[in-house]
Amino acid sequence: MTTCRPDIAFTSVKLSQANTCPHEHHYHGLKHALKYLFSTQDDGIYFWRTAPRLEFKEGPLSQLNSYKQDLLLDNRSEYEATQLDAYTDWDWATCVKTRQPFGGSCIRLADGTIAYKCKFQPTVAGSSTEAEFKMAYDTGKMILFMRSVLWDLYIPQQAATVLYEDNEACTAMGNAQKPTTRTRHIDIKYFSIGEWIERDLMILDRIDTSINMSDHLTKGLSCTLFHRHADFLLGHVPLAYSPVYKHLVGTYTDDHETLDQRTPLSLTTTITAAAARVCALFKEDYEGNPWLPIIWHGESNPLCTYIMDCGGVLQ
Repeated sequence: MTTCRPDIAFTSVKLSQANTCPHEHHYHGLKHALKYLFSTQDDGIYFWRTAPRLEFKEGPLSQLNSYKQDLLLDNRSEYEATQLDAYTDWDWATCVKTRQPFGGSCIRLADGTIAYKCKFQPTVAGSSTEAEFKMAYDTGKMILFMRSVLWDLYIPQQAATVLYEDNEACTAMGNAQKPTTRTRHIDIKYFSIGEWIERDLMILDRIDTSINMSDHLTKGLSCTLFHRHADFLLGHVPLAYSPVYKHLVGTYTDDHETLDQRTPLSLTTTITAAAARVCALFKEDYEGNPWLPIIWHGESNPLCTYIMDCGGVLQ
């Protein structure tokens, strides 16, 4: 977890809280984590070049575990290979016993995570804004350190590093560079992030929670959200500058007009998919699905028969 697997950071920290006196459900949680690690033992963080290096042996491409619509969500930012970007999140009052929160942050370069943090915070936050603001401060310190390291490596950061945060009040308070009447109880040191913003070292920007990958480091997630964030944390999804982008992602499209209008109503339809800003299923996504006769109550259904005639074969 501390070297190349940020996708299990929250699991490791959560299980470590029960080292001295574990319960049976901690044992089952550990078995579940080990099964996941065994099935992904060859996984790690991918970093993508802007051009191929012919003198190196070609390695295996990353495997995308998230759905097509997860890769095409709106407002997902892209940066150059040498430009830093950061994400932070805080799950307020996570612990039901102490009401202390979990915080998570990650810093990325060349489409891979180079620094990440998952921490069970020692203090109780009075509000979600206060919790998010404290984590933004911790992530800001990480950004300053990484900028100094890149300077020594002759990769200076010309522009301010964008720090994405999914709490609107937190971003407003940081950009205002001063406390409000409801946040004056927060320690003065946390407001140093306003000074860093004024010096143009970083920018605090609002991002939607659905694409905030640091959310992966703060709580247990559903299967869909887990794989969506893990693919980006581990760098499985190359950016547009990479030569392999077209091979892995470039063939995906969110053009709803070209989709077959006879998509089964029991699945995601074109209309509902457009309303939800996701892709409706392509025909090849449900051809050969053994559940089709069950969904439409047998093969006698005309729609099911049509799909089976198009190439669907019962497994």
